[in-house]
Amino acid sequence: MRLCYKPLDILVDFDEHPIVEMVVEDPDYFAKTLFDLYEAFDAAEGQWVASIDAKPATLDKNLYTINDYYFMLNPSKSRTVSNALFKQVVACAQNADHIERTQELLALVEQYGLGLVEELGFDFEVSTDESFDVSALIKALGLRIFLNTENLVARTIEFCDVLQALTGINHFVLVNVAALMGVDNLAALIREMGYHDHRALLLSSVQAPCSVPQRIIVSEDLAVL
Repeated sequence: MRLCYKPLDILVDFDEHPIVEMVVEDPDYFAKTLFDLYEAFDAAEGQWVASIDAKPATLDKNLYTINDYYFMLNPSKSRTVSNALFKQVVACAQNADHIERTQELLALVEQYGLGLVEELGFDFEVSTDESFDVSALIKALGLRIFLNTENLVARTIEFCDVLQALTGINHFVLVNVAALMGVDNLAALIREMGYHDHRALLLSSVQAPCSVPQRIIVSEDLAVL
């Protein structure tokens, strides 16, 4: 996948360099690059554009931005993760191996609910919603994924693994991660991202204190080095 930031004509080629650091030294312009990135996920065409095999690709289906590293302890707070988990569990409940048990369970739940109403002794008829299906039941379970590690490097890798398993997304933007890690942890993160075959843009306002496969620096006068 390729990612381009049009205002500065910056091209990130993840096939050539799986891990790329982009340092924006001017604080105001760094904020602008972030705003442009978040806006591009909602816009049909933004300042950040992606392509796969020379064809346009939507950011929301191919790229994930991580900017809150403590939030990752509970990946289910990510709408992308929770929606993907929900869809896969519902699909599993409806496949050939489970559909019979699913239908039996729905019938039991319906009977249980109607039985409770009957015990109340109402003299009017009560029925269930015809649209009630297994998706409503799965949603009521409130499924959650939790990561058990406090180590920031391991947590980041696990989160990326979870997201890839559920959505297929394997390209990430890690915002200001260099400001949160020392040289050893950051080097370990870059190494582990490679081992797990993840692709990442390290978008930061400060330069990483270790080597990276490719480094792009946007100076305070907006020169691209």
